[in-house]
Amino acid sequence: MKFITIVMPLLVWATTTTAQKTKQVKRYLYHSHGISFQQFTAINKRIAANPMYQQTKNSTGTLDFGFITNYKKVAISYNLNAGNSLSGNRNKRSTSINFLGGSVDVLFPVYKVKTITVNPFVGLGFEKFKVKLNKDLSTVPFDSLLGSNNNQQLIGNLQFSNAFALYRFGLQVVIQSNKKLKNSVGLQVGYLNSFTKNDWKANDTQSVLNAPKDKLAKLFASIIFRYQLIKK
Repeated sequence: MKFITIVMPLLVWATTTTAQKTKQVKRYLYHSHGISFQQFTAINKRIAANPMYQQTKNSTGTLDFGFITNYKKVAISYNLNAGNSLSGNRNKRSTSINFLGGSVDVLFPVYKVKTITVNPFVGLGFEKFKVKLNKDLSTVPFDSLLGSNNNQQLIGNLQFSNAFALYRFGLQVVIQSNKKLKNSVGLQVGYLNSFTKNDWKANDTQSVLNAPKDKLAKLFASIIFRYQLIKK
């Protein structure tokens, strides 16, 4: 792991410095839509022990967007990542999980024929997750909420958060559009893993005694759309 944390920033710096000497630079905006699969075992075991709450979902819908600088033999992608999912019944007992993050990837176009390019990639990133637990309130009378402070506190939800520094790698296959040559569409698949296990916290930053500790490990896949930026 230490090798990745040392080599990756040096690789990005060296690539950027070298590329400043060449004119063969293309820049793209992109967005992608997909799904990721992660399982937070520790916190789910704790939730399962309390039937009033719903366990988290293992799959998450994702949206990524960012900026790609493509040099002759390598590309650097700056990414913003987001995702969310809901388990249970939205109107009764449910649990939502969402994340925000960012990453920097180095892509290597190892194969190109006609309009198809294959790009393995490796990168570093950060993701912060929030879990929101909602109890079933369908049996709580409406009027009782208006007249009782205790009942008003009853409807409150629980929220926990966790944050992970991570490494990631995967593969992109991009196909250039025949009608609009500056645009392309493709498929991206990959895997990421956090460097350490971290405690779940309350109120974003507050440590809790005997908190569950999880590690982030997930597979992800998405359809990616790229749009080349044209110099005027």
